[in-house]
Amino acid sequence: MLGKSWSRQEKEKVRTLRAQGKTASQIGVELGRTRNAVIGVLNRMGVASGERATVKKTPAPRKRRDRVVSIPPKEAKPFVPAADVFKGVGISLMDAGAPHCRWPYDGKGRDGNPRCCGAARAAASIYCVAHAQRAYTAKKSPEMAEAA
Repeated sequence: MLGKSWSRQEKEKVRTLRAQGKTASQIGVELGRTRNAVIGVLNRMGVASGERATVKKTPAPRKRRDRVVSIPPKEAKPFVPAADVFKGVGISLMDAGAPHCRWPYDGKGRDGNPRCCGAARAAASIYCVAHAQRAYTAKKSPEMAEAA
């Protein structure tokens, strides 16, 4: 719903009353307008109402606290290369077929291709039994860890 429009005389009166230090409520009573209407016309005319002008204080910079967290290092399990599981040097990954274990072997053959285990695969796995046991370890629940 639109209210009545502001005449030039009313706008000048708002400007002079504001310059005299009157509040938007006082100006509104004198002109028969609402406080919000007076604030709106002051904003549209570019005159700051200043009725609730407060100086914004910039917050003091927070002091950065250095947090020291000491987490004991986990004991690293020794890495056992795949070469200990099979005899020989494995087969070329390019030569590995469906029945061969795909566990990567550290090193390249004479042909320059990466090597893999090549042993017979376990059921429903791409690895042999020994490598499947290493690859698919069950996560221990906290109850199981405490019992151990």
